[in-house]
Amino acid sequence: MIVQLPIVCTDRMIPLQALLLNSDMNSWFSNYDDRPAKLFDGLEHIRATIFIAEKNLRTTNNIFTTKYNRWYKEGRLYLFDILQHTSLNKQKTKGAIPKIGDDISKSILSKIQTFSPLAKIQRNNTKYINYFHNSPQYWIRSTNFVPFFWNDRDGEKVSVQVKSLHFDTTQYAVYANAILNSTLFYWWFIILSDCRHLNMREINNFPINIDHIKSFHENAFLNP
Repeated sequence: MIVQLPIVCTDRMIPLQALLLNSDMNSWFSNYDDRPAKLFDGLEHIRATIFIAEKNLRTTNNIFTTKYNRWYKEGRLYLFDILQHTSLNKQKTKGAIPKIGDDISKSILSKIQTFSPLAKIQRNNTKYINYFHNSPQYWIRSTNFVPFFWNDRDGEKVSVQVKSLHFDTTQYAVYANAILNSTLFYWWFIILSDCRHLNMREINNFPINIDHIKSFHENAFLNP
């Protein structure tokens, strides 16, 4: 079946994901962006997942996934030949079947998920604020100031796509800003989200070792 990408990455698909993960089938999910090239020319907004399943006569099922594939038009002919799947070993993330296609990515995900979520250091209505754009595509934009936004109709204002996060201390706000702009967080965003919208689910659930970050930061100042 060729279906829309949200089958593997949105909360509204949790019932279907649970059905697939707990079924007696072997399942393969390959995942595709629609930029810079797309699976079907002439169509727009066709980020897609190709889902294949077979009856499993054994007692357990297997789930296999690929990374989030992006390619140029010239590579379309070879796209399916170079697909790489990896077994998730029933590694579950609520609301998502992670878009990973190799054992290194699977190992990274397994290791970082042992840490506490970023939500643990967030608070409501404090003066220590970070701002992020909730519609990224190729990079995350997080700042500790309100990003400039202007249009002819309204003049200067805060963009409706800029959201805020609040923290107890300026130190935690600085840490969070660095985290959201990191390569690791962008990878987390790609494997778990719809790859178009940065939702609070991805931010709140991002695992961090805040004690390690604090220790590293303090030692850097003590031992420059």
